[in-house]
Amino acid sequence: MMRKIILSLAFSVLMASPALAVCPATLQVKDNAGVTVNVVYSDDGSGNCIPNVKTNSSALPTGAATAANQATEITALQAIQTNTGAPIPSGTNTIGTVGQLTYPVGATPITASATGTTAATTATLAGTTGKTTYICGYSIRANATGATTVTNTITGVITATLSSIMWVAPAASGIGVDEQIFSPCVPASGTNQAIAVVSGAPGSGGNVSSRGWGYQL
Repeated sequence: MMRKIILSLAFSVLMASPALAVCPATLQVKDNAGVTVNVVYSDDGSGNCIPNVKTNSSALPTGAATAANQATEITALQAIQTNTGAPIPSGTNTIGTVGQLTYPVGATPITASATGTTAATTATLAGTTGKTTYICGYSIRANATGATTVTNTITGVITATLSSIMWVAPAASGIGVDEQIFSPCVPASGTNQAIAVVSGAPGSGGNVSSRGWGYQL
C-alpha cells in the first residue's frame, strides 16, 4: 500500500512539473565590428529557451577596454537612440541635396536661348551623335502692342510635340510668361535628335524670349 502511495505522489509531481526545453548549444556569431560573441541559451523554468547575456570571446574594440570608455559609448548610443527616435522638427533645413535637381552621372548639361520680336522664336537644345538629349525645363516670355493668345511648342521630344497656350500681354501693362520644369526630364525621340523650344508669334510691336535647359547622355 505504501509503495502505491509513493508512486502516485511521484506521478503527480511529474505531471505538475513543466517539461524541460531542449535548448540549442552555445552559438557563436560576429557583430558588426567582426568581434566573436557567444550566445548561451537556457530553460527559463517554463519550457522556453531564452538567450542569456552575450559575452565577448575576444578583446573589446580599441578604446572600449575600460569601464569608463564603455560607459561613454553607452551614453552616446542612448543619445543617438533619442535623437533618431524623435520626430523631425519643422524648419527650412534639408537633408543632403533634398529639393535640389541634379544631373545623372555622366550627363553633359546644355542650355539654349533666343530672342525675337514679332515672329516665332526658337531656342534649340542640340542633338549629338550616340547620345540622347533631355529637356528639363523651359521659359518663354512675350509682350506686344496688343494682347493676344499664342501656342508654344516643344518639338523633337519622345512620342509627340508638347504644346501650351500662352497669353501675350500688352506692352503697356506687363509680360506674358510660360515656364515649366519637367521631373523627370523629357528625352528626345531618339539619339542625335535636337529639342526645340518654339514660341508663338507675338505680332505687332512684339518682344519675345525662348529658353531651354537639359542635358545629353
